This record gives sequence, C-alpha cells and structure tokens, in this order.
Amino acid sequence: MRNKEKSSVPEVVYHYTSMNALLGIVEGDIWATNILYLNDISEYSHFINLVRSRLPHFARSHSFRYPDLIPRLIARRTRRSHSYMDVPFVASFSQDRDSLTHWRSYCPQGNGVCIGFRSASLRSAYLEKAEPQMCLAGFCAVNYLRPDDLKSLDLMISEAIADSERLVAAMEPGQGTIASVANRVGSMRAQFEFRSGMIKHESFKDEREYRLIVSLFDHGDLVSHRPSRTTLVPYLKMRLTDPAQVKSASLRVRSAMDRFIESVTIGPTPHPGLSADAVLGLLRSKGFGARVEASSVPFRDW
Repeated sequence: MRNKEKSSVPEVVYHYTSMNALLGIVEGDIWATNILYLNDISEYSHFINLVRSRLPHFARSHSFRYPDLIPRLIARRTRRSHSYMDVPFVASFSQDRDSLTHWRSYCPQGNGVCIGFRSASLRSAYLEKAEPQMCLAGFCAVNYLRPDDLKSLDLMISEAIADSERLVAAMEPGQGTIASVANRVGSMRAQFEFRSGMIKHESFKDEREYRLIVSLFDHGDLVSHRPSRTTLVPYLKMRLTDPAQVKSASLRVRSAMDRFIESVTIGPTPHPGLSADAVLGLLRSKGFGARVEASSVPFRDW
C-alpha cells in the first residue's frame, strides 16, 4: 500500500455492529463479507463497469503494452459455481464514532456497539491457513469516483496495470521467461476486482468510509458462511494482531495501547449503564484496556 494511502487513514477507525459480533471480535476475528452480498448491489459493479467502458480508449491513449488483451479484459467472466470467489471480501469502518446514521443502519433494536479499531492492526490483518500468494489484503480509505472523472479513472487503471505487471514479474520462474496471456489477464482482472472494493460512487462520499479488502485466489475451503434472512452469506474470518509494543510507555499504558481495540461506544439502548458495565467486564477479562462510554445520540429504536 502506498504511503499516501497510509497517511490518509486515522490512527483509529470505527466499526458499528451488534453485541453478538463483539463477542467474536474480542477473540481476534473481524469478518470480511463478500462484496456481492452487501446491501448496496452497486458496490462491486460501479468501478468494474467504468473500467470496461474506458479500457479501449485507455489502451489507445496511454501506450498500453498489451492491446490484444483488451477484449479478454472487458469480457464478462464465465459464471462459475462459486462466482463470489472472483470478487473481494470487505469489512467497513467509519471516521465517525457516534453517528445517528450508522446506529440506525447497523445497530437496530438497542443492541449495538461502535468499536474503535487501531488502524495499524487492520493493516496487518491476515487469513489463517492462507499462504501469501493465496490472499491479497489491504486497508485504505474508500475513493469516491464520479463517472465523468476520467483523469482519476485513468490513474486508477494505470496503477492497477502497474501492480499487475509487478506481480507477474515476481511469479515468472526465470529470467527471460514470458508470462502466458492467461496469467496476464488473470493478474490484471484481479487488480481491477480488488480495487472495486475500495472505490464507490461519489454520492456516498459523506460516509467517509475505510475498508479492509481481501481477495482470495481459489481455496474456497477457507471461506465461511452465515445465514441471513434470504440466503447464506460468504465471508472470511480475518485475524487481528496487536500493534507493536511501545517500550517507553509504562506497563499500565502499554496494556491499553498494544491491543487492537481502542474503545467501545454503547449504542442507544434502554439500559446504557448495564450494557457499559457488561462490555467493560468482557474487555477486561480478555486483557483489553479500552475505554467504554455510552452514545450521546438521543435515538430510541426499541
């Protein structure tokens, strides 16, 4: 990930979820949901459709080295029995800690929390049992792209192609070996699809969203599934690590600084005091020094 992307991410970002999900998160898991199964059906298609439309012109105006690959790059994939394996998995975070919009959307019926995660931990999240070449993961701010912003779109396409060529070169078995057409197409597609998880339509810019984005190349046995109201939802259990220890800090301060959870805000609920006490007890039993506080939003949903 580029330094510019790192610097644009605050030290702490916030994830709105249920009390039940909090129980799994304190054990070190954050779930990344397949992008096709999110509530907004345009999450994946916005960037991919722009790329398909733009690539032929891009190839003519930007000295693209492989113009013969364009038809294969813009062609739609042949549907597989597990088509969700072709697209990224994402976990979403916000810059806002106590947002009425997010309480309404993600924490209904007085049963929600907003967990403050240290960004350093999200950057180093990993999928257990996955070798490096199986899994591509990153953490960054979401980019909000207008369909008519061709300058930004061309820059994104250029970066995807450059990253693809670096990966292909690293995989080539020996000097002078030329990668196959299938490998080049697959690598470029993977880069475009990975970026589909970090680029949304400009109309969503007020969300100020950050994302953990994961692409898994085959190995569907590493995917978990959970039920929703209408289907099963594929997701990945990403493991969280604690940031590096701060040696100059006291032991008491280090216990709070070194863990991946920085804070927990109790969402609007009829029993804020009881909820805060229980959450604080849970965190302390798991070795977290995170602070716990109640939402100040005057909202009732029970």
